[in-house]
Amino acid sequence: MIPDIIPTAYQVFYILIPTISLIGNSIIVYVTIRSRLLRGPCNIFIALISFGDVLHMTGHFIMIISHNLSPTHKIGRNLCSDMQLLAIFGMFFSSWLLLSAALDRLMSLHTFYKFVILRHAKLYVTVQTSIAAIFAIIADIGVIFVPHDNDEVLCVITEPIQGVVYKFFGQSIMVINILIVICYAIFMCFIKRVRMSQDSMKHIYKSLIVISLTVVFGWFSTMAIVCVGDILHIKIERFHVNLLAGLFVNFACATNFFVYYAISNEYRRIFDRYIFIGRFKRMIGAKEPSDAWTAGVDSRTG
Repeated sequence: MIPDIIPTAYQVFYILIPTISLIGNSIIVYVTIRSRLLRGPCNIFIALISFGDVLHMTGHFIMIISHNLSPTHKIGRNLCSDMQLLAIFGMFFSSWLLLSAALDRLMSLHTFYKFVILRHAKLYVTVQTSIAAIFAIIADIGVIFVPHDNDEVLCVITEPIQGVVYKFFGQSIMVINILIVICYAIFMCFIKRVRMSQDSMKHIYKSLIVISLTVVFGWFSTMAIVCVGDILHIKIERFHVNLLAGLFVNFACATNFFVYYAISNEYRRIFDRYIFIGRFKRMIGAKEPSDAWTAGVDSRTG
């Protein structure tokens, strides 16, 4: 019997964390669909990021299932590529939308933003979402059409991304993450000078910044591991790098629901209402905040 390629600890992580992420991000998508209070561009971007993360998480289940069902723990690269296309799409889709959300928050501090949202909100969101989708589709096209050997591989989500596609999109993700950091750095500088029309939105901004920077930290940590390995001339097999990278990036994806619930009063109240956390709180006698906030929420603002 061939020993497991993926250590047991990694297998537990790649079942537990993606499951938590799948549930949490699905809840965010669900409440955004249900609640009219979450119709602003920022809220929609948050839901779409969560949707992308849901697709992303399916890739880890594919990895674990294929690892345990195959006698060699590996499958053909072509089959792996076909199975991981949806997860790869979700990974790049949500990555670009994190940048879209950062740019959206930066633009929201300027007067022209309100005019754009009042007149062309649907077009604005559609354009931003389409760009993210095109970016992700190009990644999938690269996976399909870039020539590669059909050797047996451990079906990690990034395994089908080979050659120039791996290099291009690896660099693209790092550029996106740097731009996210720059956007929020500028945002934090400007927000101190701008009086926001809704103080309640600050909690959503804080949540979004925390989540974005957590994901950025995950990607940067991965690159740091690779760079240290190169400096010390340590040869690290790519699938080990991929598994280690997942510890940071996927943990960040799994925290979305918890960050919004902990930091954002608005999302907390909506979660309480639509997934019955509020009912549970009443059962145990926990104090619930007033719902008076809803009167002042304009569903057209970010």
